[in-house]
Amino acid sequence: VLFPNESPVGLDTAHIRAGLVLFSYAYAEEPETISAWLEALNWAEIQRVHETADATLSPVALVYADQADKNKTLFSPAFLRREFFPRLRKLVDAWHSHGIRVIFHSDGNLWAVLDDFRASGIEGINPLEPLSHMYAGDVRKAYPEWILMGGVDASQLLPFGSEADVRAAVRRTIGDAGGGRLWLGSSTEIHPAIPVKNVVAMWDE
Repeated sequence: VLFPNESPVGLDTAHIRAGLVLFSYAYAEEPETISAWLEALNWAEIQRVHETADATLSPVALVYADQADKNKTLFSPAFLRREFFPRLRKLVDAWHSHGIRVIFHSDGNLWAVLDDFRASGIEGINPLEPLSHMYAGDVRKAYPEWILMGGVDASQLLPFGSEADVRAAVRRTIGDAGGGRLWLGSSTEIHPAIPVKNVVAMWDE
């Protein structure tokens, strides 16, 4: 059983298929057509949720749409509030109707729209990249009710830091963001550049 179940909102599905440049020009010239496409992608995923959701197999869904780089969102907050967050809310509601909690996944710096994510009804967020200004301790202070997933930097700390550096970061993150609802781990993946000793140090600590 895949845990957690992965569930696309539709926006990144569209701009990855079209290419970001073509998607942007198409939306500027034919916003109603692109909006209808986003609605269709969202509708299809919601139908899949209703046909397959089973909380006894996977009580958490990882709803995803990468929305940011290390500095800011890829699209303006105004665009996201018009074309993304209403569809995210519908998808979250679909999972909730089956008793399944929702963790939202996006890389990058999401601070400009974190209140919009809260309003959409998500229970948590992933992967919390410290070098994208998404330190888990800061997010915990602002959103104490959320499940936080990830949080240990995989771009610099895990591949290039010492075991002592990794252990210290893990302890700091637990101290600042722990107390429950923290799934500590890599801020993206355990990728080939990370020495095994640092992976073991993270898990052991």
